[in-house]
Amino acid sequence: MVNKWLSVATLFAFIAAPAGAVDFNTAASDITGVIEQAKEDAGEDKAEVKSIEALYRAERDCVNFRFKPDGPNVSEAVWLRSTEYREECHYGGDPRHGGGRVCHEVPGWTNRERVQVTLEGRDQLFPWEDEIFEVCLEGRWLSSYAVRVSHDYRADRSGGDFTMIAKRRIPGRHDRNGLTARVNFPGTGVTASFFDKWASFYGGEQIRIKAKLRRNIKNWPDSTLGSKEITLGTAESYTIDFSEFADKLRSGKKYYVEYGFERIGKVSKRKYLKTGDSPDSVYQEALVPMAFAF
Repeated sequence: MVNKWLSVATLFAFIAAPAGAVDFNTAASDITGVIEQAKEDAGEDKAEVKSIEALYRAERDCVNFRFKPDGPNVSEAVWLRSTEYREECHYGGDPRHGGGRVCHEVPGWTNRERVQVTLEGRDQLFPWEDEIFEVCLEGRWLSSYAVRVSHDYRADRSGGDFTMIAKRRIPGRHDRNGLTARVNFPGTGVTASFFDKWASFYGGEQIRIKAKLRRNIKNWPDSTLGSKEITLGTAESYTIDFSEFADKLRSGKKYYVEYGFERIGKVSKRKYLKTGDSPDSVYQEALVPMAFAF
């Protein structure tokens, strides 16, 4: 069986040789050959042959290995398990009295494989980054995938041990929770303030923020007062002014912003990620001073 090597920027699949030396006495290919030979024999002898059809499937067992910036480069070892099944069908009974095609699944071999992932040659990750690899056993076949990475990796395999060799650093995904927000009511206006947790790592780059100002309505779908989008140079904080929608505010009601953002530059992959909602802020209408005549 041939070992295969694949290397891509953000996603690769390394489909290797069988997980073990398993004797497939009833493999699907063998059964297909039996059927075809039976058909040929039937044609020569002009005799009726009731063939047995078979469909093959195997359980798929997978595990994700997550590598953190401050964690080890060698994962724990995990055992995967996959049972193979085949469907056997035959014709039985008199079709005039309920007979016909009968099928049932038959379990075959159960394969087990100890798997482990080692990373080599990778650079230091940013604090918000991690790298995730998935290894799957299906029947006697092992495969590995890069789910989320910040390097271009080349895969090597020996049995159930996978070694991922970093070739170069590539932009990874930014932290969707790296930007927090709150709603403010300055004077008669309304604004949303955003605070960038990782601004110091993105100096000289830009950020694009999309936000909706929404009212929290109990036991009813929330309403949207307005939406805006801004693109700014990276800083520790940003402000979006929603004051043109202030006439829609109602005193004593709760408001929040639903938002997401993307990084524009070389540090992270340019991808818009929806963050979620800010905490609620209660709007209190300011009292207008009254003049009294004496």
